[in-house]
Amino acid sequence: MEDDDQNYSESENFDSDVSEIDGPFPSAVRIFSLFREALPPNHDDNSTDGESTDSDEQLMEPSAFPDDNTRTLPCEHKYLGELEQIRGRIIMDDDSIQKIPLLIPSNPVMLVPGQTVPLIENQESGINVLKYAVESDHIFGIISSAFWDPNKKVSNAVGTTAEIYEYAQTENGFIIKAKGRQRFKILKVTSELMNDSYIRFAFIKIQPEVRLNSVLDGVQLPSLNKFRTSQRFKCMRRESCQTRWPAWTYRNYDEKYLVDRVKKKVAEHCKFKNLVLPDDPTSLSFQLLKIVPIPQKMVLEALQLNSPIQRLRWLLFILDSQTSKLLCVTCKTSVGYHSDIFSMSAEGPHGTYVNSFGYVHELITLKKVKNTYAQGPPETQYSWFPGYAWSILSCKSCQYHLGWKFTACSDNLTPSEFWGIKNSSVTVKNDKNMETSAPTRTFRYRFRGPRFH
Repeated sequence: MEDDDQNYSESENFDSDVSEIDGPFPSAVRIFSLFREALPPNHDDNSTDGESTDSDEQLMEPSAFPDDNTRTLPCEHKYLGELEQIRGRIIMDDDSIQKIPLLIPSNPVMLVPGQTVPLIENQESGINVLKYAVESDHIFGIISSAFWDPNKKVSNAVGTTAEIYEYAQTENGFIIKAKGRQRFKILKVTSELMNDSYIRFAFIKIQPEVRLNSVLDGVQLPSLNKFRTSQRFKCMRRESCQTRWPAWTYRNYDEKYLVDRVKKKVAEHCKFKNLVLPDDPTSLSFQLLKIVPIPQKMVLEALQLNSPIQRLRWLLFILDSQTSKLLCVTCKTSVGYHSDIFSMSAEGPHGTYVNSFGYVHELITLKKVKNTYAQGPPETQYSWFPGYAWSILSCKSCQYHLGWKFTACSDNLTPSEFWGIKNSSVTVKNDKNMETSAPTRTFRYRFRGPRFH
């Protein structure tokens, strides 16, 4: 068998069977109360008072990447204080019907499996949900308030179960750290009176992770088994001759090929120096939902897909469609590039953090930004990155609040400075005019497996 891998254009073959996706991005949520306790609740992010950096481009030396200890600290969320740990792990059966307490945070939070989320709940309804979860099996459900209609008792909304592993009750509210576990679909929502308090419950159906067999299982030749690992595509090309479809059609639904291609595309886009992507297609698809700058509506639609192959194909299409520029969501001014993204946390370049007011922010960390300015002197109180002081970061063109600039408090910390940009404050320019997607329509019934002559 001759090696014809190079005769097939990966982008051409993949794009040939994928339809375009269009529609508007959802507008970002303005947050006026930032994570400074000293600031009043009606503080205006558009204010230009305070110190500012006037340079059009602010950068960090490319070689100055954080060490392992620096990257581990943000994952621990030490700014929340000392919390009590909970032991154990609960996994629910696929397609099972469960009844769990349901939390709908006041500001939109889109949780995906494997993601760590810190929460400070100040509202009585939310505190009751978290208390019940801690006292029972420490499991509750989270759905985004942006896609929830409180007038509906029955909903097809998709969410993620969260497992509490640390908690504390303070004067400021109920504090937890939780981990996203399993996707679910809501069947029914009820409120029940327990201990003189109403608690929202949801009857849910746990969504399965469907792992498909090889698309050519029915025509595999035993004589090629010894070559199947080292010369995977050559074997696939040989066996596809027994069907009516060319080899590249089957390759685009092969898990290993998709994982390798997605990793290569992410490396081209972001040039990460210290990010290790998983080989498991399910874990990889969930991690990329947070690394790739996409709006919550698209994340929600991706969570409705039960196959990692579908999610990876959809994410690969998005990566092929996007340009490298990160733009301000309001004025579309360029504020950075994909290649500027780097990992300041051991969990990757994306992180979820909560301020002292209970607002949850999802950040991506950049080593370089432009067309921005920092407001006010650096503050160390309630810093999400230990050893770094923060300043409010705004767009130079429209003064929109983009995120924060973090500056090292000592000379022995690397990097000396970096920038945390809110996912909701930036968007991307797409070469294919793609603003939103419906992956369930795009990839459903696109391929039905081999048909034999």
